[in-house]
Amino acid sequence: MKLMLLFLLLQIITLYANENWISIEPLDKTPTSKTPNKLDLNLSQIEPINKMIKNATVLKQLIDLTTKKELPATNDKEWFILNSETSK
Repeated sequence: MKLMLLFLLLQIITLYANENWISIEPLDKTPTSKTPNKLDLNLSQIEPINKMIKNATVLKQLIDLTTKKELPATNDKEWFILNSETSK
């Protein structure tokens, strides 16, 4: 019973708070104009850099593909056959 009253009380408080909510406004009401930061880069300088990066990644992929060589599966161990019918 006490739990039900507590739940009901919290619901009433929440509903009352939502109706009487006061929005907080910032103290500084002057409009600020946001100017984008202008970098000292020229777009004509960015394009060649992007092209060089793409070329470098392609070269790296080609080098990685050509350097992956499989090692020959040579068996350097000399095994001796024991108890074979051909050795009798």
